[in-house]
Amino acid sequence: MENPGMSLSLVLLDRALTRVSLVKEIPSIIKLLCTAPPDTQRAVIETFFTPDASFTHPFCRTGSFAGSIWLIVKIYRWYKILSPHIDVAIDGVAFDEKNLRLYVSLHQSFKLWIVPFYNAPVKLVTVLQLTTNPTLAITDRGEIVDTPNTADADQVTYQKGNGHREASESASNDDHWEQEDRHTKVEYWIQSQNDLYQTTEWIKFLVPWGAGVLLLVLWQFYATLLCVIGAGLYDRLASIPEKLYRRHFEIFDNDNKEHPHLGAD
Repeated sequence: MENPGMSLSLVLLDRALTRVSLVKEIPSIIKLLCTAPPDTQRAVIETFFTPDASFTHPFCRTGSFAGSIWLIVKIYRWYKILSPHIDVAIDGVAFDEKNLRLYVSLHQSFKLWIVPFYNAPVKLVTVLQLTTNPTLAITDRGEIVDTPNTADADQVTYQKGNGHREASESASNDDHWEQEDRHTKVEYWIQSQNDLYQTTEWIKFLVPWGAGVLLLVLWQFYATLLCVIGAGLYDRLASIPEKLYRRHFEIFDNDNKEHPHLGAD
C-alpha cells in the first residue's frame, strides 16, 4: 500500500513555492520536516531552503554561510532520532508579503524515546524569512520579462490550520495572484527559520511532567510582585525631594503673611 505522506512529498518536491501556493503548502512542508523519513526530510530541506539558510532555536543555531544548509539537515535528523514519533499540527499561517516573511503558529508533541512517559506538548511560532529567485520568464503572449526581486504590495494573508482560509483578500485577488504567478513565475525559498517559544514552553523540554512550567509560573508571579513593590518604593523615594521643595516655599509664604512689613529682601 502506498504511503500517502510519501505521495504528498513527491508532489511538493516537484514544484517550487509560488505566491499562491506558499500559504497553502507550507503546513504540509513543515509536517514533512517533522514526520517524514530521513531521505524525504533531507530532500524537503534541500528543495525549499537556500544553500546558506540559517536555523535558530532556543537550544541551537547554525548561522548563515555557504553550505550551512548541511547543519539544518543534521539538526532535523537528530530531532527525528530523539523523537521518532512527533505529532504536529498547524494552527495558522500569516504571510507578510512586503517583508517576505511567513509566520506559522503550530503545536507539537515531542516524545523523547529514551525517557519513559516523557511528553512535551509545546506551542511555538516559526518565523520563516523568504527570498525570491529573479529569473527570466515567458508570458502567455510570448514576451520575456524580468521577475521582481521583492514583493510590490503590503498584503498579509491568513489561513487557519483546518485548511479553511480566513484571508483579508477577495476571490478576485486570488485570481489576480494566480494570473500574475503564471506570467512572472516568482518563486520563494526559505532563507532562515527562527523558532520562537515562550519560556513556559521551552522549559517543558528540560523539566517535563509540568514541574518546570509550575516553577516558572511561580517565578513569573513572584517577579510581578517585585515589579509592584519596586515601582511603589521608587515613587515614594522620588516624591521626597518634591515634598521638601513644597514645604520650603510654604514656610517662606507663611513668614510673609505673619510679617508683611518686612517685605522682600
